[in-house]
This record gives sequence, C-alpha cells and structure tokens, in this order.
Amino acid sequence: MRGARRRGARAALRPRSGEAPAVPAAAEPGGPVTTGTVVEVHGVLSTVAVGNRRYHAHLPRGVRSPDPEVRSPVVVGDRVEVEVLNQEQVRILRVEPRRTTLTRTDGFDPRKRHALAANLDQVLLVVTPDQPPFRPRLIDRYLAAAAWDGLPAVICLNKIDLGVPEEVAWYLAGYRRIGYAVLQCSARTGEGMD
Repeated sequence: MRGARRRGARAALRPRSGEAPAVPAAAEPGGPVTTGTVVEVHGVLSTVAVGNRRYHAHLPRGVRSPDPEVRSPVVVGDRVEVEVLNQEQVRILRVEPRRTTLTRTDGFDPRKRHALAANLDQVLLVVTPDQPPFRPRLIDRYLAAAAWDGLPAVICLNKIDLGVPEEVAWYLAGYRRIGYAVLQCSARTGEGMD
C-alpha cells in the first residue's frame, strides 16, 4: 500500500500531457522578459546570468535545443530568453540559435551528438603534469571534438612548478608538431601567466 500511495503522490505532481509545468508558488507570471547567458547546468536546473545578476532556472518541458541534430536543450554558454519570476528565479522561454557548439558523440548511437557548451570562440584545455594525472587520451578526445566542431583549441599545462615529467614533455612536443599551441604556466607562482 505504501508504494502505491507514493506513486500516486508523484503522479499528482506531474502535469498532465499538454499542460504547462507548474510555476513555483513564489512566482508571479507576467514578469519582465529579457535575455541572459546560461553559466551552470545541472540536469533540468541551471543558473542564468542577466547583467550582473544570477538567477536559478528550471528547464520547462517543451524547450527544445536550437539545433535539432544535437541533444541537450540548454548548455553552458547558451543565450536564452527568460521571464523574471522573482529576485531569485527566471523561467527559460526560448534558447537562441547557437553560434558554435562543442559536442560529443552519444555513447549508444554515434550518429547522435550531445552539446557540451555553446557560443565558444575557442577551446582551452587546462591540464596538469600531476595532481590530477596527465591524461593524453582525454586531451585527444577534446581535441577531436573541437576539430569536429570547427573550434580552435589550445592546450595549457598548469602546475609546472611541480616539474614536467619526460613523458608529459614528449606528449606536449607531439601536440606542438601537429599544430596545437601549448602554453605552460603555474597559477601558484605566476610563471607563464603573462
């Protein structure tokens, strides 16, 4: 009996097919409409920057990806039209067309792509020689994704104050040989940060 009661309670919270999702109780429909930039995404919850303010947003049903061939309706970097509900929340009304998109292939269907970020000028891969470990295969995957999507990529090796092992230097030399810019710096000491 208890399980049936729980299922019924959850079902009562879901909107019926064709109905708009419920607006939070604090929200007053009809607030000002403006545009913002998505700066964080956690499932259907996101943070949208409008000017110098940040708002919480819940992705309502029916908001679609601006590119029908790419999954992920909202990603970091998306420009969105929002309705301000109160001092903390906005409702995403529409996602504007993406200028660029960094994507990855679907693990189950290589014909499908998932958006990772939108409206990028370039991809900056920040890696370390150690702590966390240097992962050349992960770098290769991001470089391939950037190339697939026509985005220039730069590799930045941080934490050079820890020393650069010979194997890491060998990989970086290889990336330089095939045309990638490789920067080296230390955020801790400031070396290479100019």
